[in-house]
Amino acid sequence: MVSVEECRRILGAFAEGMTDYQIEAIRGDLERVADTLHTQMMEAGPNGLQAARWASHFRETGEFE
Repeated sequence: MVSVEECRRILGAFAEGMTDYQIEAIRGDLERVADTLHTQMMEAGPNGLQAARWASHFRETGEFE
């Protein structure tokens, strides 16, 4: 688990003025999102991962395959 201090560093200016409790809540939300995405990627298998890579490439460059 990422410490509150490390999470605060990662969040940068967004975390300014937030309490440790608020940082912990955000950290918990981000961990749940990461777990969900990881599960979806694992369930999709290699083909799903490749499709996600192409979708990301298209969003960044506008180039499709």
